[in-house]
Amino acid sequence: MKKELIECCTLMIKLLDKLLEQGKITEEEYQKHISLKKQFLERSTLGRSA
Repeated sequence: MKKELIECCTLMIKLLDKLLEQGKITEEEYQKHISLKKQFLERSTLGRSA
């Protein structure tokens, strides 16, 4: 299940990157949605290497 969550967050980050590039969301919206996803991925990566 954790692997699927990591994949999902990674895909959502890529989608948000594209939306920002295309001007479909603002930088503020981007930061709002991406911060928790990046935190989750960072914690997951740290947890894996321990």
